[in-house]
Amino acid sequence: MLNYMEVFKGEQVKHLWFISDTHFSVDKTRVKTCRPFDSVNEMDNEMIKQWNKVIKPNDVVYHLGDFGDLKVLKKLNGKVRLIMGNHEKKQGLTKEDLLNAGFVKVFENSADIEVNGKVIHMVHEPSKHIPNMFNLFGHVHDLAFIKPYGINVGVDVHHYRPVSYERMMYYGNLTGSGYSGEFTI
Repeated sequence: MLNYMEVFKGEQVKHLWFISDTHFSVDKTRVKTCRPFDSVNEMDNEMIKQWNKVIKPNDVVYHLGDFGDLKVLKKLNGKVRLIMGNHEKKQGLTKEDLLNAGFVKVFENSADIEVNGKVIHMVHEPSKHIPNMFNLFGHVHDLAFIKPYGINVGVDVHHYRPVSYERMMYYGNLTGSGYSGEFTI
């Protein structure tokens, strides 16, 4: 079992996941990003299916912004924490609105977690990364999978499903993603 500290304040968590830019029920996103679905309903159903296939009810999921239709949250497994993206902000949603929709925690700009002594910085827009840290981000859809400072956790580069902590550390090891320390799993 991984030892999640700080953000989890002692909460025992077996699985940790990351995702971004689902844009549930937003047909404009489906079209503009050339997602391989014939309709927004097909897109939503496939992403919900993929999510629930890997996420168990007690797993923790960090959604790094641009969630989409908040009603979909009730159909998803896991304890979902949201880092607000530009679309939540553009819609004028408040932390209270998002908590009432069912998110366990909501962060307005970014969140840091410490896992086994390693700090991970999570932010929606990659331009707001922190240098010399391992960063996870979204926002750019399929335009960048890896940057020198971190990994894109957006659905468009991860087969429309959340990505595990272990997979992120594997990618970090392979890429030398700008983090000056070592990653081991």
